[in-house]
Amino acid sequence: MRVFKDSAGFTLLEVLIATVVLAISLSGLYVLLRSSIKTTQATLTKVELLEASSDLIYRAYKERGVFTEMGLFENLDGYSGVKYKITSKPLGVFDIKQYTIEVKKNDYQVELHYYK
Repeated sequence: MRVFKDSAGFTLLEVLIATVVLAISLSGLYVLLRSSIKTTQATLTKVELLEASSDLIYRAYKERGVFTEMGLFENLDGYSGVKYKITSKPLGVFDIKQYTIEVKKNDYQVELHYYK
């Protein structure tokens, strides 16, 4: 086997080390992107829940019969996979009641209190 002193190129060891460094950096980038995507999805779900609860409050002001007490979660029209539950309890002052609106989707939940 002849050895060339002026040969330009990389040894096998250098290529393997460069490949390992590249793989480690790409796996770190993958973890970072995956975390970012999960955070974005969670934020979008929470925004959707806030919009749905805002829609329920708007319906309560617009239509007087919306807030009837329910013990079970029901599907909310116009929102895919969003369920809501309304409970009430008297405050003991005149006829004022505290309505609790729970809106949930998957593992996320928003709870609002409304007094009427």
